[in-house]
Amino acid sequence: MGVFDIILPLIMIFTIVYAVLERTKIFGPDKKSINAVIAIAVSFMAMQNLYITSFFKILFAQVALGLAILVALVIITGLLMGSKNTHSWKFIITILGFMVFVWMFSRAADEYQMYYGVYAFGIFTSDWWAANASWLILLAIVAIVVIAVTSSSKGDAPLEKIARTFIGED
Repeated sequence: MGVFDIILPLIMIFTIVYAVLERTKIFGPDKKSINAVIAIAVSFMAMQNLYITSFFKILFAQVALGLAILVALVIITGLLMGSKNTHSWKFIITILGFMVFVWMFSRAADEYQMYYGVYAFGIFTSDWWAANASWLILLAIVAIVVIAVTSSSKGDAPLEKIARTFIGED
């Protein structure tokens, strides 16, 4: 019937474009009608391209898998950590969530390339990761060592400041 192929991607593109236009206020404050018309026009134009609807179909299958993994990680972390030091485990879950996001998008890009022969999102394909994994791991290890060495016992450690920026104060 086209609900998953046309309607849901159209609504999602409309919502994202409308939210960006409302947030940036490009056309001025209180211009919701202009933002809505532009967002609906962009979403209808995007639906003309069949690759977009195909990519959304592949991407959201991977999103469901990624969300299932994140929910399992949160449950396991909650069981192991309990209510102690919730700030630390929220930071850990945020990092793991980012890693799951990159993994999920990588799988979607690979599957899209395999089915449609379109080499899109080169940085997220497994070939790119295979070619660059060694220096990325080395870079991550160096960053962790630098953060650990520069953290001081007085006040918040730099890692905690970064965590509070992304997660919040609670």
